[in-house]
Formats: sequence, C-alpha cells, structure tokens
Amino acid sequence: MAVADVTYSKGRLSAIQMTQWDESGDWVVGDTYLLDDDGGLLKVARVTYNFSLGITQDRSFRIRNGKAVMERSASRATRTGEPTEDLSGDDVPDVAVVVNSRSFPFWRIIRDRHEEVLLKGRVCTGGTGQ
Repeated sequence: MAVADVTYSKGRLSAIQMTQWDESGDWVVGDTYLLDDDGGLLKVARVTYNFSLGITQDRSFRIRNGKAVMERSASRATRTGEPTEDLSGDDVPDVAVVVNSRSFPFWRIIRDRHEEVLLKGRVCTGGTGQ
C-alpha cells in the first residue's frame, strides 16, 4: 500500500514524498525525492521502520546514471535511539528506490492534472493513475 504527496515550488514539481507499508504492519518505508528543474530525480532520503525488530534505518541516495547510489546509512533502536546494526537481508522491505520520475505509479496524474493540483492544492484518486 502507498500514499504520495508532491511539492511544487515556483510552479514546478520539486519534491515527492512517498510512504509505503505492508498489510501486516511490520514495516513502513518513507521516501523523500528531490527533483531538478527538469523533473529529474536528484536524491532520495529514505526512512525504514521495521516494527517487528524495533529498528529505524535512515539512508540517503544520489541518483546517478539511472542508478541509486547509497551515500549514507545509519540505524537506531526505534524506542531508545541507540545505534544498531543496519537492517539487512529479509529484514529490509523489498521497496526499490525509484530512479526515474516517470516510473512512479502516479506519474500520469502529476503530468495530466498538474494545473488542477496547483489550483486546488490536491488531487485524490483511488487508483494508480495509469
């Protein structure tokens, strides 16, 4: 399941915040994508909450040549904030970092309803927008 918010600055799309979670409630992944003036993805800040392990992981990525290059990773105990080992293997949700803005499942809504979003401040849809 997922929900997304988009931010416009000076009439152009500047950021996308996307939150995804599993139905069991074991994890949540929150991504903040920053875009360049042409709508290309520049970098991603990702926070992963693994509730079953009680670990929060912060990662940052740069988007280069169509790939997400991790620049930083730090994990901590969600309740205490104490540093922990990074999540790995099956403990990391299988949620890919989007490297092309047109790959977002809601890209057509952003493209086709841009003016409506700017006018009303929001567009709601029950589908993927495709």
